[in-house]
Amino acid sequence: MSDEPEISEEHAAFLRDLEKTDPKLYRAVAPNEWLPAFWEACLHEAAHAVVMHAYGERIDRVRCKGHEGGVTPHSARSASVTPFHVVVCLLAGVLAEPDGEVLAVANWRDIIDDVLNARRIEQTDYVNSIIIARGELEDSNDADAILAIVLAARARAIDLLQTPQIWAAILGVAQCLRIEEALPGERVHEICAAHVPFGAFND
Repeated sequence: MSDEPEISEEHAAFLRDLEKTDPKLYRAVAPNEWLPAFWEACLHEAAHAVVMHAYGERIDRVRCKGHEGGVTPHSARSASVTPFHVVVCLLAGVLAEPDGEVLAVANWRDIIDDVLNARRIEQTDYVNSIIIARGELEDSNDADAILAIVLAARARAIDLLQTPQIWAAILGVAQCLRIEEALPGERVHEICAAHVPFGAFND
């Protein structure tokens, strides 16, 4: 059952008019269920950003418009943020979505096989995670070793998302993204810092 309150016909009509006359205000007040794809994208990008903040990586900008978005790291990259941390950040975005998919091992093996055999070129978070994990290995074609890295990163991402202060920061950034569509890094870090000190989860 949805947690959203029931909306009267008059309220619904008002929101439909507001969508045309003031899209920014509409995004601020419309129920999440009226904006499912956009809200999902906001959560996705917010999770990337919050985990980056938690690991001590500076952010230049976060944007979310329509179904697309992105997080731009600051040009001064942190030496303490490892490739494993980056994989965790990537997978946190997917897992933070309302219907966040926890891929089965067999599905991961299929994607790894596609990447190793150059059959998959679209830049998804799954594919990028595999590419980064692959770069950390002496034998970059060791599918089992790649799988071990991404599964460990997935487990860590799930742990982080289940941490109350991390999730509170994600919701805070996502709500601001929902209204503004783009946030400067300083604002993102400010929102995050109310819940999670910068670099607090860099293990």
